[in-house]
Amino acid sequence: MIEMNKMFDLTDSFFMSKLSEPKKGFAEFMLNHKAHVDPHSHIEVPNWTLYIEGYKNAADCLVDCAAEVHEADILVYPIVFLYRHYIELQLKDLLQILYKYHNLSCEPPGHHYLVKLWCEFRTLMERIDKSFWGIEHYDHIEARIKEFDLIDKKSDSFRYPLDRKGNLSHDDIKEIIGDGMLNIFQMKRVINSIYDILQGQSETLYREYGVE
Repeated sequence: MIEMNKMFDLTDSFFMSKLSEPKKGFAEFMLNHKAHVDPHSHIEVPNWTLYIEGYKNAADCLVDCAAEVHEADILVYPIVFLYRHYIELQLKDLLQILYKYHNLSCEPPGHHYLVKLWCEFRTLMERIDKSFWGIEHYDHIEARIKEFDLIDKKSDSFRYPLDRKGNLSHDDIKEIIGDGMLNIFQMKRVINSIYDILQGQSETLYREYGVE
């Protein structure tokens, strides 16, 4: 048997131990900067974008990985959680932009209810211009968000095996979708369609309306 200390060095820190200079520089950038230049729009945006892109891209990578491994079922829970968290962060970030645009002194909502976040976002967005690019797709996006809300209302169904009453989370999900399937490959395509619209609107708000 290989000794434990030959396999792992438990004296190393999780974070800043033995980082090469390029990696150390990136870690310091992540920790010290409140904003960064978005690679798509080339404009400075808050660090919320790093989290938004990170959760969505991580889920995308796991879906791609699931296509290559036999035990893909165990990846379903983190994939769905990451996609749900991406939607939550995307909406909260958009709300911050819209609060500033409408001169509202509000903090980002602290709850996890996607439908409430979406309804507030949609109301504020449509006050700007109902012909704003992408708004014509809102009914479809809303239907998908409500669908997500049915199986994971409080953002814990895919994080924990048990709900707060001690019931199996899996049973609750199965009861709702019946004989349906959680198709992670289809979910990736739909999420990325939502991303294209909402991220595009975020970039437009930053650029055209001068919201900082």
